[in-house]
Amino acid sequence: TEVDAGSSVITLTATDDANASIDDQFNVTVAEASNNLPEVISPISDLSLTEGFGSEELVLVGVFSDVETMMLQYTATSSDANVVSVSVDRADLTITEVGLGTSTITVTATDDDGGSATDEFTVTVSATGVVTCTNDNSIDQDNFECNETPSVSSTYSASVAADERTITTNGIPSHDFRNQIPNLVSELNSSSRTYKMDATPALAASSTDITTAGSPQWKFGVALNGVAIDPAPAQPFIFENQNTGEFNFDWVFEPNWNMKAVGLDCAVAHVQPDGLYHYHGDMGIYADQLLSGLGSGTTTPTDPVQIGWAADGFPIIYKYGPGADGNVKLLESSYRVKSGERPGDGVTEPCGTYNGKYTNDFEYAVGTGDLDECNGVERSITIGGETFSYFYVITDDFPVISRCMVGTPNNSFKIGP
Repeated sequence: TEVDAGSSVITLTATDDANASIDDQFNVTVAEASNNLPEVISPISDLSLTEGFGSEELVLVGVFSDVETMMLQYTATSSDANVVSVSVDRADLTITEVGLGTSTITVTATDDDGGSATDEFTVTVSATGVVTCTNDNSIDQDNFECNETPSVSSTYSASVAADERTITTNGIPSHDFRNQIPNLVSELNSSSRTYKMDATPALAASSTDITTAGSPQWKFGVALNGVAIDPAPAQPFIFENQNTGEFNFDWVFEPNWNMKAVGLDCAVAHVQPDGLYHYHGDMGIYADQLLSGLGSGTTTPTDPVQIGWAADGFPIIYKYGPGADGNVKLLESSYRVKSGERPGDGVTEPCGTYNGKYTNDFEYAVGTGDLDECNGVERSITIGGETFSYFYVITDDFPVISRCMVGTPNNSFKIGP
């Protein structure tokens, strides 16, 4: 526990039942802290206003944080003074109407040592009766780098006993990755984890969604390298009410279409705050380790390639599997992007054209692909000498990884209480 800067020798003593003991010593040095810069902790949402509003006031307390002081100095600028002007009185920002159009407001918080942080948002002023959607409706499917090699080797073991499959892993990926959380050491992510599932799974009376009211409740499964398969996004990747800042869980960002915003790497995966690395989408870099060229699309397998296990015990295969005629083919999902405009007002829920930015932009359309609503198919498949009546598929298109399970998931995959 931190007390002050300086150095201390820690002595650790281990004593057994016979009262024999041994010591180990190590040094702990706590350096004097340098200036900690302010941080943006609650970005200001874009504003859509109607002419005649006069002025709008925002409180800047809570937008920024500085661990060393609460006394921050605020300034603000407007990119187009013909639309709105801005002024700051202590921590109160006033936006004053000038004309119609859109202006970018830049707010800067500066601490006593000259360190600063900025936050930007747009203000759109529309003519009376004109509704303008100012929500960010951009999508991003670019590939992002994997620039770090795990310092701890990936471990994975599986066994079956009493009709239960047990998988033990340290959760470390078997490939390069990108650690988006500075100073998060690999040891946080390398503790032993155990997943259990039915070894002879069966279809349940009804499917189980991996989310409840938009909030993640289940990991979907685990890859054969021990990495969790956990596609559903959590906070803060949710649409925020433009007035209250509350999350609307009906509209969660679809990770595969918001790769930069969600912070995904070349394996469409990232590290969450507790150190768990997990896949959100097409883990092609790992598929290439199972069969060269499989993930990159240069190799077509002659037999299905299993890439993991779902929480209900059914196998997950990578893209290619037996079709209705038994021949291996590229299997396609039965989801599509909805047509038209979202029903939202841009304040309580998003507006704009359906384009895949949100999971709710997609709809299941029976018969448009090879797979069911859980991105799988009830068809016999033999994997590693075991035969199953159903299998899931990692697909090119949404959902890529299933968002529901046809069997009964094991509680070892439960998220939260």
